[in-house]
Amino acid sequence: MVADAAEAERFPKRGEIKQMAAETAAGVRAGIERMDQTDEDEALVRTLVAMIEEKRLHVRVYTKERLHAKAYIFDYGAVFNQNGKAVERHEEGIAVVGSSNLTLAGVTHNTELNVVVQGNANHAELVRWFEDLWQEAQEFDEALMQEMKASWAIAPVRPYDVYMKTLYALVRDRIEGGEDRDLLWDDDITRQLADFQQVAVKQAVQIIRDYGGAFVSDVVGLGKSYIGAAIVKHFERTEHSPAPDHLPGDADRDVGALQRGLSAQRPGPVDGIPPLEPGPADPEVRPH
Repeated sequence: MVADAAEAERFPKRGEIKQMAAETAAGVRAGIERMDQTDEDEALVRTLVAMIEEKRLHVRVYTKERLHAKAYIFDYGAVFNQNGKAVERHEEGIAVVGSSNLTLAGVTHNTELNVVVQGNANHAELVRWFEDLWQEAQEFDEALMQEMKASWAIAPVRPYDVYMKTLYALVRDRIEGGEDRDLLWDDDITRQLADFQQVAVKQAVQIIRDYGGAFVSDVVGLGKSYIGAAIVKHFERTEHSPAPDHLPGDADRDVGALQRGLSAQRPGPVDGIPPLEPGPADPEVRPH
C-alpha cells in the first residue's frame, strides 16, 4: 500500500494535475486578497504583471510530485572595466540552498538553515537539477497573470465597489468592534427596548464617545424617548451624563420621569426662544 501511494504521488492523473494548478491559483488569489491595499502593494502587483507580459518573468507549477526543496540560483552576468572591456570571472554563479521559503517569515522571522553554495561544479549541478524539474513542470504564467489582473490592484473599480468600500469604512467599528463596549446595562429602560432600539443606543453611545455628541432621529412612534433615556442612563452608570449644561431642566429629574412612564412634556424656552402658544387645533399634551 505504501508503494502504491508513493507511485500515485509520482505519477498523478491528469485531473489531479489540473486540481493542483487550480489550488495554486487559489493560493495566489488568497495571498493577494490578504495584502494591504496600499500604493506600494498595488505597484508590486502591476510590476509582476508587466514582467510576465514582457517575458522577463516565467513561472511554472511542479505537479509531478510533492516538491519541498528550496534553491535560489544566481548566474553572474558580464562585468566590464572602465575601458569597456569584459572582465573574466572565475565563477559562473552562486546559489543558496536550504529550508527558507521566499517569504517575509522565511527570510526574517523563522528559524531556518541555509547554505551558500559556490564553485562552478556545484553551480552546474544545481542548474541541471533545476532544469530537469522545470521541464517537467506546468506553465503558470497566464494563470498567475489572470489572477493578478482580477485582483483589487488592477481590476476596474465599479461604482458599486466604491459604495460598498465607503459603507464599510463608515460602519467598520460596528462590524469589527469588541463585544465589551456593546454591553448595555440591564435596567427598567433597556429591558423595554426593541432590538433595533438597542442597536441605536449602542451606535449613539459610540458616536458620542468619538465625536462628543449625537442626534437620534427617526419617524414618529419608534421610541426616540426610550432610546434617549437609555443613552443618558448608560453614561450615568459608566462615565457621565452627556446632557449639555445649558439645556433647561434637571437631567436626573427628566430621566426619572422617563423611567417612571416616559412622560411627554412640552419643552420650555431654549436659548431665548419663547414657548409656542397652543392654537385651536393644538391639543394639550398630558402625561401618560
